[in-house]
Order: sequence, then C-alpha cells, then structure tokens
Amino acid sequence: MGGITSDVVAGAVPPADPTAEAKRSLATFDDWKKAAEPLTTIIAAYKDSPAAGTVALGAFLMVKGCVLARGDIATALGILENAGLPTIVIGGLLSGLPILIAVTLAGSIFNAVTRKEEHRICAKEGLPVSPLAVVVLVTIALSLILTPWPFMVFAATVGLGIGLVHQRNKPLLTNAAFAVAFICAIYAVSTMLYTVWLPREKLTIAHDSQPTIGYVLSDSPDGWTTILLGRQHSIVSYRDSDVTSRQTCEQAPYSTWSDITDAATVWQEITKWSPLRFLHPTTEPPC
Repeated sequence: MGGITSDVVAGAVPPADPTAEAKRSLATFDDWKKAAEPLTTIIAAYKDSPAAGTVALGAFLMVKGCVLARGDIATALGILENAGLPTIVIGGLLSGLPILIAVTLAGSIFNAVTRKEEHRICAKEGLPVSPLAVVVLVTIALSLILTPWPFMVFAATVGLGIGLVHQRNKPLLTNAAFAVAFICAIYAVSTMLYTVWLPREKLTIAHDSQPTIGYVLSDSPDGWTTILLGRQHSIVSYRDSDVTSRQTCEQAPYSTWSDITDAATVWQEITKWSPLRFLHPTTEPPC
C-alpha cells in the first residue's frame, strides 16, 4: 500500500486552469463580434479583401455621383471637380450612416429573435446582460437619434418579421423573407444614393427675383460660388459679389418619396414636447 501513489488526494482542490480566464475573455469577445452582425461581417470581409472593398466603395461613390447628377456625366464630373474627392468620400459615407444604422438595427433584432439560447447561456455564465441585448439597445438608441423614423420602424419590422419566420424552419418561407430583405436593402441603398452630404442652403442672388435653393459645392478663392441646384441637380456658378446672402434651410417633404427620405427622427419628434424642448436639435428655417 505504501508503494502505491495516487494523483488524486481526498479533499484536495484541483489546481486552477491558468488559461481559464483567457478562454472566457476570448469567448466574450467572440460573443460581441457575433452579436454585432452583420456589421462585423462587413468589416471582416473588407479586412480579408481590402482591394475588393476599395473597388466596391469606389463603385458606390461613382454611382452616387451619377445619381446626384441625374445621369449627366458632365454634371457628375463637375461635382467631383468642385467638391473634391476627399470631401465626396467622407460626405458619401456620412450621408449613408443613418441607413447603415437602420440595417444594423434590423440585423440585431433578427439575431436577438433567432439566438434565444445565447441569452440563457449568458445567464448561466453569470453575465449581467447578453451582448445581443446591448447591441439591440445601442442600435435602437442610435436609430432614435440619427435615422428618419420611417426607416427605423421599417428596419425593426423587417428584422422582427424575418426572425419569426426563420424560427419556423420552413425553407420556402425563409427564402421568401430573405428575398423581401434583399429588396428592402436595395431600397435603402437607393436612398443613400439620393442623399446629398451637404446642407441645403437658400442663396439670394443679385438681380434674381427668387432665391436659389441648392448645395454649395465650393466657394473658391478666385471669387466664384458653385452650387448644385436642389431640384434640377444641375451646377451653376455665381460671382461672390452677386451672392448677397446665404442661409442654411430645411426642405419640407414635397412628395411621397420625400415624405420618407426627409422625415424627422424620433428624437426630433419627441423633443418637440415642452418639457424636453431644451434637448430639441436646432432646426433651420424652411427653404
């Protein structure tokens, strides 16, 4: 008996696994990545193929320029010449931010509906809240502030609807739901293409009886102000001495399409209430 040894001693506590904390941290990081889909998927795809991502971005900006120019190549080149490539790239991305947030909202709600098991796993691991719940709350908050309310409501409805259909495990219904989502994505991208990144302005021009409404592309040192007209989306230039006043203005919706693209955010509507008026974003006079 004395010559027999045992690796297990009664009452002894097994040594702690030095990698346990690292494994848990890695899993938590992966949970956050998974919870933020489809945004993290897009970022990962760009990292895997930066050349393809750059080409796709360039194609998007070229198409956006042509759409803003109403298909006129000369006008599109005029926008590029006067605004400059860096401004177009940054402005084009920023103008699409509200729609990107709406797409992320739809994806996060879809994930929350279809991954209920992850909520229970997080509860068992002692986490106070699941990453999915945090991502949903963050995207809702950003959508309330930055996304026009029709897009926010539509994105939330699409994410919830497709998630509920996906849970029924019926391939035909699931494929039909994703087809609807694809059509909605095309609509969202179309809206991004039509959105101008510059503020709309009302300019008073000498010898003109009506003010000019448009977007100032450049105010060059050689004494010329170049404008992209609001409705026609053509380019005109005036001498600085002829521009007697400039004022940023807000375009009221004027058509069914504009009722959606120019709609207010939920935050703008809520803060019209008297007790929250001090939080209301500064609004410009109508054009």
